[in-house]
Amino acid sequence: MACLVEFTKSLLQFEFNSNGSRQAILVDLLLNHGGMDIPSLASALAIPESRIQDICDEKQFLVGEHATDLAQLFLIFFGRTFFSQFSIIKNY
Repeated sequence: MACLVEFTKSLLQFEFNSNGSRQAILVDLLLNHGGMDIPSLASALAIPESRIQDICDEKQFLVGEHATDLAQLFLIFFGRTFFSQFSIIKNY
């Protein structure tokens, strides 16, 4: 897993790449502790529900924008859980 975090004046930027069990752990955490279910996580990531199960089973992993979106969902969960105010600004 590689995660680059760069703090600029008012923006948090990061790149996230992962495979196998690391993404499965993030998905498991979001499903079991983040208040999400498979349909809502699939919708948030814009992927089929069956792909979520494949990630949990470590048969597939996300790349590119989908992997970054998964990391952002984790950071939102982490921030919401451990900090009173937290937001992510994504560049499009």
